[in-house]
Amino acid sequence: MEDIEWLVKMLEEKIEEKNLDYNRFMVLLWNNNTEIKHLFEEIDSSILNINVIVSEQLLDIPSKLQAIKTQQIITEVIRNNPQKVIVIDNFEILFSPILKVKPIELFRELSRYKTIIVIWRYSYENNRLVYAVPEHIEYQEAQINKNEMIIN
Repeated sequence: MEDIEWLVKMLEEKIEEKNLDYNRFMVLLWNNNTEIKHLFEEIDSSILNINVIVSEQLLDIPSKLQAIKTQQIITEVIRNNPQKVIVIDNFEILFSPILKVKPIELFRELSRYKTIIVIWRYSYENNRLVYAVPEHIEYQEAQINKNEMIIN
């Protein structure tokens, strides 16, 4: 429990620091089996399960339009959310090549409007977030600045 309290305090400090930045984008490396919602109970935030949101809204959209619609869905959900801090979790659907999304770039761009914390459960190597292996169809990597990291 002390670890969670320490991490909550660190998150609050990072969020406060980021309020002065143009982009308020952060990544929390999370290799912990602990439910993420316990971490954010103390912080005025909204945890979004992107997989559920996107898949539900794309059900009736023709496949040709899904790539365009996906970014619109994410943008609307984040911008219309009343919370100032948005926690992005479970967003693997966005790595599908059909949707043509670069999730980290999209979240970084949207962090001009809200503080966005991405829960990253995958590889982190040499200041790069890595999803899948290079041979995999969903493989993506994104450069990340040290000041965007919250290391757990």
